[in-house]
Amino acid sequence: MRRLHFNLVGFAALVVACQPVAPPVVTTSSLQAEDMAITGSTIVTDAAGMKKPTIKITSASATAEQTSSEPTGNEPTGNETTDAQSAIDLAVSSITVAPAKATPIRPSFQPENMVGSVAPSLLKGLGDATMIRQEGAVEIWQYRFASCVVDFFFYPTSDGTMQKIIKGWDMRAAVIGDRLNKPQCLTAMDRLHQWLADRS
Repeated sequence: MRRLHFNLVGFAALVVACQPVAPPVVTTSSLQAEDMAITGSTIVTDAAGMKKPTIKITSASATAEQTSSEPTGNEPTGNETTDAQSAIDLAVSSITVAPAKATPIRPSFQPENMVGSVAPSLLKGLGDATMIRQEGAVEIWQYRFASCVVDFFFYPTSDGTMQKIIKGWDMRAAVIGDRLNKPQCLTAMDRLHQWLADRS
């Protein structure tokens, strides 16, 4: 009888050993959240060729020790220093310097543009004449420069008033018989015009 009992127990053990082993199921209810933490899982093959998942479980205290070694939000890190420097560099590069106030470029003085103008316009352009002479009804305003002499001819208007307008102009060398350097003469007039404009 005892031998039969041992045979039955051995047979039952053999049957149980031949049954497929189900993977263990771990639920959060079987762990205390404040003491344990699941950090990962791997697949392990046992001696019978069955694949069983294994779960690596670490204690919360070990996790706390690991995290305590990491920098907190209050401690500066290398990345935060780099980010701060980048922000400073960006702010500096975005600063724009106001351009220096440029001197306004005025158009050069052109004597032909005076034709049809009245005396105040010529006064504004070249100032007082070096000499004014009268030849009948014509009034001649003469401007003397180092390189040339320029004359502007005022004629009375046809409306019978006393007002006169410029109807022509002429330039010649400063010394009679010398060759006129027209560009040099125009430059001299323009310099006088720009000097008067700067003073006004």
